[in-house]
Amino acid sequence: LYMNCHYCGSFRILRDAGQFPVLSASQALALSRVVRLRNIQFPKDLIFIESIDDVKILTQEVDVPKNAIQNLDVLLESIALLAPNMGDTVGNDVGLTGLTAIAMSPTYKSLSALIEAASERGLVKATNNTSFSLTLSGWEKLEQVIKRPSRSAFVAMWFHPDMEKVWHDAYEPALRELGWTPIRIDKEHFTNRIDDEIIQKINKSGVVIADVTGERQGVYFEAGYAQGLGITVIWCCNSSFTTLLPKHSDIHPECSVTYSPAPTRWD
Repeated sequence: LYMNCHYCGSFRILRDAGQFPVLSASQALALSRVVRLRNIQFPKDLIFIESIDDVKILTQEVDVPKNAIQNLDVLLESIALLAPNMGDTVGNDVGLTGLTAIAMSPTYKSLSALIEAASERGLVKATNNTSFSLTLSGWEKLEQVIKRPSRSAFVAMWFHPDMEKVWHDAYEPALRELGWTPIRIDKEHFTNRIDDEIIQKINKSGVVIADVTGERQGVYFEAGYAQGLGITVIWCCNSSFTTLLPKHSDIHPECSVTYSPAPTRWD
C-alpha cells in the first residue's frame, strides 16, 4: 500500500493498513520527520514499513522535543538542515507543511508560534510565512545547542549471560537515576553494520562505561576510541572476573599467562 501524505511524505506499508499498529504521538512525530527528510534527501529511495519494529529502527536517532524550548531548538536545526548556508532559504519546495513535520511540531499553529517567537528574537527570518532562513544569531544559537553535552552513556561490556545481572541491577538503573540514557549495542535496533553503529553511538555519547570483565577486545577498542575523542571513560571490572574466563591452559597447554588485578571493581 503506497502512502502519500501531505504532512508525513511518501512511503509504503507492506501490510494491510487496517492491521498496522497504532503509533504513539511521539512515534508519529518522529516518523513524519524521518520520512520527510528521506523524501527530500533521497527522493527515489522510498521507505518501506511493515511493523512497529521498522518504525523503531527508523526513528531511534530522533529525540522528540518535550517542551517549547526544545521545539525551538529543533526548528533551528531543521531549517539548518534544509538551508545549510547563509542566504539559503526553506521555500515552497518544502513549504509550511513539510517544515511542520520535519520540525516535529504537532500542528501548523504551534509551528507558526515557534517561527514568530524565533523571529522576534532575531533567530529566524520569515517572509510571508512561506520562506524561512536562519540569521547570524540563529546560527550562533544553533552552535550552542550542538555543543551541549550529550546525556547518552555507551556501555562497552562482554555480552555473556553472567554479565546480565550487573547490567540490569547496576549499570542501567544507576545511569538512568543519574539522568543518563544507557546504550548497549546488542540491545539497539539498527539496519547498518554493527561496527558503524558502534562508532556512531560513541560519537554521540557523553560518557563511556568500559567493563573489561572477560577481556573482550571490542571493549578495549571502544574505550580507546572514546578516549581519543576526549570522551570520559569509566573503567570497571568484576574483581572475580577470572572465574568467568576460560583457563589459558584450555587455549594452549603451554600458556602461563596470569591475569592482572582489575582497575576498578563493582563487587
